[in-house]
Amino acid sequence: MSKTYKKICYIIAALTLIVGVAFTNQDLRNAVTDAGNTTSHSSGGSSHSSSSHSSSSHSSSSHSSSSHSSSSSSSFSSSGDIDDLPWYIAILVFLFVSIHWTIFAIIPIANLLSKNNKNKVVKYVIILEVIRVAIYAVMFIYSASIAMLVDFIGLFPIAFIVFPIMIKKDSNNVSSYTPSNSIENDYPEVSVEEYELYDIKNVEEFKTQLYKMFYDIEIAWMNFDYGTLKELCTDELYNTYKSQLDTYKVKHQKNIMEDITRIKVRPYKFTATKNLLTAKVIIEIEMKDYIIDETNNQVVSGNKTTIYNNTYDFTFVRNIHYIREKCPNCGHDLKEHQGTIKCPYCRSILVNYDDKWHVAEKKNIQQINK
Repeated sequence: MSKTYKKICYIIAALTLIVGVAFTNQDLRNAVTDAGNTTSHSSGGSSHSSSSHSSSSHSSSSHSSSSHSSSSSSSFSSSGDIDDLPWYIAILVFLFVSIHWTIFAIIPIANLLSKNNKNKVVKYVIILEVIRVAIYAVMFIYSASIAMLVDFIGLFPIAFIVFPIMIKKDSNNVSSYTPSNSIENDYPEVSVEEYELYDIKNVEEFKTQLYKMFYDIEIAWMNFDYGTLKELCTDELYNTYKSQLDTYKVKHQKNIMEDITRIKVRPYKFTATKNLLTAKVIIEIEMKDYIIDETNNQVVSGNKTTIYNNTYDFTFVRNIHYIREKCPNCGHDLKEHQGTIKCPYCRSILVNYDDKWHVAEKKNIQQINK
């Protein structure tokens, strides 16, 4: 559900509440009723006046007509027949109810029918609106009162059922992992000292390198580029990706990822053993992500317009040789500091790298539809 749609829902709901509270005032209700009475009976009043002017001998009859008109006005004021409302108030009521139908019933139904495909939502909205207006028009020919009453009352059961279903369905599309406002706290970036300890001289270059690996993997995935995937991923992850891509090929489907934008790259943990250095990294991006059928280029999952904000937890690994148990420079015992890249005392480098970084694992820990 888009932020704009949510704002519109809040505004309409607020206006409805204001109008509802206002109409608890008896004077306001009487004013609307009197407006209808004045408009609907103005021509009749004029006729009575003419009759009275043409014949003075019928003054008592004229007085009787006036009394009848007054009685009729009083009767209308108490009954408030919808059929007697002025045309402009009837139109306002129709538009008011129509807006509520569109926001709280038509769009939610269209959204459910289209399975969140925005290209189809508009089509379903138009079809549903035409059906609703056609039903209203048929009832209006029979009775304006019944048409407005059914249109108004019919909204409530449908809106109270369909709108919550759409809200729940939309919330289910967002991952149940850690909310974005706590990711910063749960995955704090490593300190400058840790970067130095693991011999990372330029932090920004390191982050850019990791992000480029992520980007290249996404493009390789989209283009069935097995060679690039094998180069950038560990054997285990490559075999997983290959199996998934083979399934796409059999189905003649392709996962399209467009407008990929870097938001954050945040290493939050380093560990090292005698032969492996591991970096745990949070990568947050925005992109369009959907699946098409390559035989007809039609979208089969997702849509071409939705922008997703995705947060991933990546595991990068790099092979190393842990070459010392004592620092070759200062002689300090390093056994209690297993897993360090530099001597914690004199900062001498303790390992030799014999391989570049590879992606070992990728987890989507949060997805938000913008």
